[in-house]
Amino acid sequence: MDSCRENACLRCLCEYFTTVVRVTGVIIAIVIWIIAIGALVPSLGAGVYLIFVAIVLSILEGLFLFESCITSCCTNDGCCGKTWTIVLYLDNWKRSILYIGICIPCFFIAGKAWSVYIAGVLIAILGVLYVIRTFYLRRLEPDESADPAKSSPGFTVASQVQLESQSRYPSSEPTRDEEMGKGGDAGLGGWEERYPS
Repeated sequence: MDSCRENACLRCLCEYFTTVVRVTGVIIAIVIWIIAIGALVPSLGAGVYLIFVAIVLSILEGLFLFESCITSCCTNDGCCGKTWTIVLYLDNWKRSILYIGICIPCFFIAGKAWSVYIAGVLIAILGVLYVIRTFYLRRLEPDESADPAKSSPGFTVASQVQLESQSRYPSSEPTRDEEMGKGGDAGLGGWEERYPS
């Protein structure tokens, strides 16, 4: 982090590293689509595999473009919100493992399509960027030992994802107190006088 303060280019990269990784991911997804379509002729198997990879990359890398729409239109309880929680769970080191695993077959199925090697290298680079992003974000996090919820023995990864998604994307459903109104009468003001018990 200290080297980021000394050099203006590094400072800019450190400040916008997540954005750089996401934009790089979208660009690589577009390039993989181009390579996949081009690889269909010389090697049908490699082309079909790369189309599958391009779909996965497009979904995982392109969803952040719709993040504001998803967070404002979807609740955590709905299908959209649950899917978004899964996508958030597949971030950083988990996504890098997925990308490294996806890139390995590219080096074995290339055949006559030399561009499949390039696709494998690009996917591996994206995987490495997500590993770097994982360590970069961990350096920015405050000390977690002060948070009793995360240091409790019952705390799991699933509960961490749920806490993160609740803090990022609050549910749009009203609470019981909001439904009932200030007087607890669900906006029916004076119902006790009209309907005695």
